[in-house]
Amino acid sequence: MKTLFKYEFTIQIILIIILLLSFATYIYSEDRLFSKIFIVDFFILAFIQYGLNITKFFNKKYLQTDFRNFYIYAATFVVITYVIYLLAEEFNAETLMDILGAIGITWIILSPILIFISLYISWFDDKNNIKKLNLID
Repeated sequence: MKTLFKYEFTIQIILIIILLLSFATYIYSEDRLFSKIFIVDFFILAFIQYGLNITKFFNKKYLQTDFRNFYIYAATFVVITYVIYLLAEEFNAETLMDILGAIGITWIILSPILIFISLYISWFDDKNNIKKLNLID
């Protein structure tokens, strides 16, 4: 876990670059492979960012900033509503799917914001010497 926290900012930057490159390549080439790469990379990035930030949120050694709090609440909203949407789709709950489909617009708006907030949080933790002060267990 220490290694992941040590390189979290770099890992996020690499995944964001891959995400942007796959999106741009898909738009210009319309090759379905790049759309699949984009989707897989997006979910890997989301999983890593959410996992890192949940871990930091419940660790008393990290500052509970407004950005961290906003990220946790907004990302949890996105995750929970997305899981409910998938379950509604599985059980053919049409009315619930319609409601959550409308909420899906917030996913599109919040996703890029959450990606960059998470990147900022990692940069902030690194800048404030969180790792150098041996605050990570």
